[in-house]
Amino acid sequence: MLWNELRGLHFSVGSDPCLLMGDFNAVRRLNERSNPDNFDYTAAASFNSCIADIEIDDLPAKGFWFSWSNRSGGMGLIKSRIDRAMVNHVWQDIFTESEAIFTAPGISDHCPLLVSILPYRHRRKPFKFFNFWMFHPLFSNLVQEAWNQNRGTHPMQRLSYKLNFLKGLLKKLNSTCYNKISDRVAVAKANLVSIQEEAALVSISDELIVQEREAMLVYRSLSAAEEAFKKQKSRVQWLHLGDNNTKFFHKKMAANRLRNKILSINDGNGIRLEDPAAVKREIVSFYERLLGTKAPNRIEAGPTLNTIVFTKVPMEYHADLTKFASAEEIKSAMSSIGGAKAPGRKVGTYPSNSNLLKPKFNTHFCGCRDMYLAKVVNVGKLEMKQHWSSDKYLENVEA
Repeated sequence: MLWNELRGLHFSVGSDPCLLMGDFNAVRRLNERSNPDNFDYTAAASFNSCIADIEIDDLPAKGFWFSWSNRSGGMGLIKSRIDRAMVNHVWQDIFTESEAIFTAPGISDHCPLLVSILPYRHRRKPFKFFNFWMFHPLFSNLVQEAWNQNRGTHPMQRLSYKLNFLKGLLKKLNSTCYNKISDRVAVAKANLVSIQEEAALVSISDELIVQEREAMLVYRSLSAAEEAFKKQKSRVQWLHLGDNNTKFFHKKMAANRLRNKILSINDGNGIRLEDPAAVKREIVSFYERLLGTKAPNRIEAGPTLNTIVFTKVPMEYHADLTKFASAEEIKSAMSSIGGAKAPGRKVGTYPSNSNLLKPKFNTHFCGCRDMYLAKVVNVGKLEMKQHWSSDKYLENVEA
């Protein structure tokens, strides 16, 4: 059987990059059949079990969703996604700029499958806050140093400067202590093993005992940081730290890295663009044409919209929509942010039981709130209240 042959092939591949592509005559998910009534749950379970055993995953794909059709007409038409390209985690690590493309089938009943491997493109990485930084002995001092900065006249300016200053300190901390964390873990482990092997050959001395204890602390600290880093980057929320899941998190990171890239795109004339600058220009141009120009054959929808009854916000809710956010509401919203998330730029979450920045953060944030929300948000809410309670909504939709 094919699945058993693939399992046998898995052991011969070893640590080499592996690509499996072609017609597997099976699907993995319900949406890979045009008619769900034709979905074979048992066959899909066997296929997915094999994929899990040989540790491969789908290469990110674009183009036609269904790769095969029986070419029948009417109710007899059947489409399936039985062709695919799958790779192991070694491939994902090496060929970070690869993707699968399903093109038009032409006279065939299968869509041609093309695997594209583009040259590596260096991208500037945005700043991200990693939770394991908080366990470094210097973390509190660095935060305190940043929060002691007092530049700017507006509360929002001062808060922005503090965060940017802290970003520089944390980047330096990461570069000094955690850069190439996996390599550091490997070196720390090798050092620990070397000390233990030396202790096994000679009589144990107090010096070796101290060296082993220190090496073990360094290894455990770096290993825990590596696992926390990869868990946060992998965005796996259901698995807890401390179970030595570093390898699993690494695989999820590699898969996410491939999936989140736009390596190529077709322009309006169907020409495939691979150059990063051309891809960027086409995306911008597409939305400029979509949002910045008037549709040539626009149909006025006024009479249709006038027949629709829109539900308005009841008057008793107007006060809730326009009131200020309290300090308690701000703290509640901030503390509700999941600590295991991988935040965006200049955003980080601190331990929920940390009181290091709460007073100063509330001062800055509430100061910004009073000066900014009063001028912008509440004015916007007042306009929104008037907007929804009048006929302006219909006028704006029809315009």
